[in-house]
Amino acid sequence: MQTKINKNKEVNMKRLYAVGLLVAFFLMLAGSVYAFGPKMAGFGPAGAYMSGQGQGHAYGFSYLNLSKEQQDKIWQLRERFRSETERLRYEAFQKRQELKRLYADPTVDKATILSKEKELNALHQALWDKNVQLRLEQRAILTPEQLKKLGEAGFGRGMGFGAAGFKGRGFTSGPCGW
Repeated sequence: MQTKINKNKEVNMKRLYAVGLLVAFFLMLAGSVYAFGPKMAGFGPAGAYMSGQGQGHAYGFSYLNLSKEQQDKIWQLRERFRSETERLRYEAFQKRQELKRLYADPTVDKATILSKEKELNALHQALWDKNVQLRLEQRAILTPEQLKKLGEAGFGRGMGFGAAGFKGRGFTSGPCGW
């Protein structure tokens, strides 16, 4: 009789252990969903540069039905833009860090902060000028029909941050890659 009770306890413990393992496995599996999230928009085919959902390196233009050649040209323009603005973006980052330190220091005078703000604004303007140039070059790649579609979409606020960390504007009514 005692052996039968021990065997029942042993069987129940094995079942409980198996159920526990299954629950742990499914919890780990469910948690890994967040690790694989949606692809990000960006400058590369894998979409690994800019924030927001996207369709690889033709992000923001998916509704225009770009040819492979157009997609490649736009990707090349964006890569060139990224490399040409890398120094400016880094300098803007450095200026923002300096400004944070200046604002936190009670001994710093107003003129010093204003001077640093002007330097940062000049960098932002240089980045914006490069951004406008990129848009004009991208526009030259599009056909008249695609430009018409682009115009019909209207201007809209894109998801994520643009160059130098500030919100950007785009030619789409939703998340945009400009």
